[in-house]
Amino acid sequence: MSRRIVALGLVLASFVGCNAESAPRITANPPRYSGAQWLGWSSLTRDVFVFAFIDGYKQGVSDACRAGDRLFDFKNGVVPDHSKDEIPSPSTLCRANSGQYSNCKIGAPEGRACGAYTEIITAFYTKYPEYRGIPFEYLMQYLTDKDQKNADELHAIAKSGAMRTSW
Repeated sequence: MSRRIVALGLVLASFVGCNAESAPRITANPPRYSGAQWLGWSSLTRDVFVFAFIDGYKQGVSDACRAGDRLFDFKNGVVPDHSKDEIPSPSTLCRANSGQYSNCKIGAPEGRACGAYTEIITAFYTKYPEYRGIPFEYLMQYLTDKDQKNADELHAIAKSGAMRTSW
């Protein structure tokens, strides 16, 4: 009986072994966007990333803020019309306290529309190669209109340990 179990185990192991190269590897920490990848991209690709990031961010803020209106209308369970209220709606407060990214210029030359952001990220990774492991999505949170850090300020934040540096 034990020989059959061992034989069955060997047969199963051989099937798994045959497919091991074609099977995708699953890791605990999948690779994310890094400074090396950013620096390898063209200015157009960097621009497209930043534009898409901002688009996704704005959609997320909008969805979350609208959900706030629904959550705080306990009577009807619908989005109320707060246009005539003296008290601002939850979504108005939510939007007022979310970061804004208004430095992309529509109609700018290809690869330069979001230069206000791409140039800072590129300078950060170029000047501070030891921080190229920080995903560039993390850097974007410090580039809102309110915060608008430069490369040296991003470095100081990363060096202090206040910036999340990995997934």
